[in-house]
Amino acid sequence: MSASTSNPSAPWTGCPLAAAKASSRAARYTPGCTCFLDCRCKRAARITRRNRYLAVGAAVTVALVACLAAQADVLVAGPDGSDVYAVQDVIDAGGLRVGNLTFSEFRVVSSAGDGAWAPSAAEIMVSGALADGKLGLSFNASWAAEDGGRADTTLTFKVAADTPRALTDHALWTTAHGTIGDGLVMVTENVYDADPLHQPAQADAVANAAVFYASGDDQQTYDYQEFSLAGQPVALPEVWVVKDIHVLSGGDGSRAALSELRQSFGDVPEPATIAFLALGAAGVLARKRRARITTGA
Repeated sequence: MSASTSNPSAPWTGCPLAAAKASSRAARYTPGCTCFLDCRCKRAARITRRNRYLAVGAAVTVALVACLAAQADVLVAGPDGSDVYAVQDVIDAGGLRVGNLTFSEFRVVSSAGDGAWAPSAAEIMVSGALADGKLGLSFNASWAAEDGGRADTTLTFKVAADTPRALTDHALWTTAHGTIGDGLVMVTENVYDADPLHQPAQADAVANAAVFYASGDDQQTYDYQEFSLAGQPVALPEVWVVKDIHVLSGGDGSRAALSELRQSFGDVPEPATIAFLALGAAGVLARKRRARITTGA
C-alpha cells in the first residue's frame, strides 16, 4: 500500500522520510500533520505529559509509603482512653498514634523541692482522647505540693497529621485538680511550627495557651487557640508542643495537686496536598484513557 492510496489528500507526500516509511507506519499517521515528523513530535509531547503525570503520582505514592513505614512501629491508642502507656514506653517505641495523628519526640524534665512531688517519664501515663470531635491526648500522673513546696514538669512532643491533612488549632484543659489555701495549679503551652529545641531560629510560635486553678473563683481550666502566623490563620502538617506544668503551695497549710490534663488538636484537609494527589490521579486516568483509545476499546 502506497502513501497516496492510504491517504490521497496527505500534504506530506513530498517528505522523503515520510514516503520511505509510509508503508510501515501508515497506521500512526495523524491527519492534519504537514510531515510524518510532526506526528512524532506530537506523540512525543503527549508521552512527555503522560510521564509527568505518572511521575507525580509515583512521588505521592512513595511519600505515603514512607509515611506509613515510619508509623509502623509506634504504639497505637484508641481515642476512648482504653489504651494506656507510660510516656517512657512511648519514647522507647518512637511515638504514639491516635487516629490520624502521630505523637513523637517526647521529652520530660521534672523537678520538685521540699514538700513537693513531680513525676518522671515512667510515671506519667498517656492515652488517646476525643473531645468535640477532635483527637488528642490525656496525661495522668501525680503532681503535688504542700507547705511552700513547688513541683514543675516540662513536657515536649511533636504532633503530625496524616497526609493530606493539616493541623489548625488546639485546646488545653485540666480535669482533676485541687488547692487549699494559697495553692496554685497552672499549665502553660506553646505551639511552634518547627522544633524549638533544635531549630530555634526557624521556630515561630503559632499558639499559646494557659489554664490555671486556685482557691475561690480565680480559675480558668480550659483554653482554645487557633494556629496563626503574623495574624493570619495557618494549617500545618506538624507542630511542636512545649508544655509547662506548675504546682505551687504558697505557704504553711497550703496544698495544690494535679492528676489529669488533656488536650486536642483540630485538623482539616490540606489543599496543596489534595491538589498534588489529584494531579497524580489525573495522570493515571489519562494513561488508562489513551490505552483504551489505542486498543480501540
